[in-house]
Amino acid sequence: MARPKTMQTRKIISVPAEMAEAIDEYRFGHKFRTESEAIRRLIELGLEAAVAPECDAGPGNAAGPDDAADA
Repeated sequence: MARPKTMQTRKIISVPAEMAEAIDEYRFGHKFRTESEAIRRLIELGLEAAVAPECDAGPGNAAGPDDAADA
């Protein structure tokens, strides 16, 4: 029996070798069955972290991607 499709959108990205190694280390350290599962979890964690400071910091105090370069 075919496995039902739960993921309907594909994203193809390129990453530096160091990031690919870090993803592999995370995957095996957390015992994810596939690289895709590990990457999805890392994205979820990153998105949660990106939203959380906006809630806590108040208006105009959340750091955006361009703010790190200015520091």
